[in-house]
Amino acid sequence: GAPRLPPPSYPWPAFVAVGGAGAAASAVAIPLTAVTLISAFAFSMYHHWGEGADPFSAEVFGFRFLAGLLLAALFFWRGLAVAVYTHAFYDLIVHFGT
Repeated sequence: GAPRLPPPSYPWPAFVAVGGAGAAASAVAIPLTAVTLISAFAFSMYHHWGEGADPFSAEVFGFRFLAGLLLAALFFWRGLAVAVYTHAFYDLIVHFGT
């Protein structure tokens, strides 16, 4: 059959508590899917923000949004180091060309 992904390192469905410091009583639980979509959106927008950033382009934004989803999946299943190294290697390929 088809290859199976290893189980995620977090319980499924995972929830994330969101709130200010010491605001555990008023924390809001957000499903992992929503957190993943929000983080991918933020990842993509960050590359278009500030001086020297790329001008906004829907195509580039969409590509980076999908990259953010991929990095989130890598983080979820393999951990922070794998997601960081994946981004770093991509940056090296872009910087030095192929």
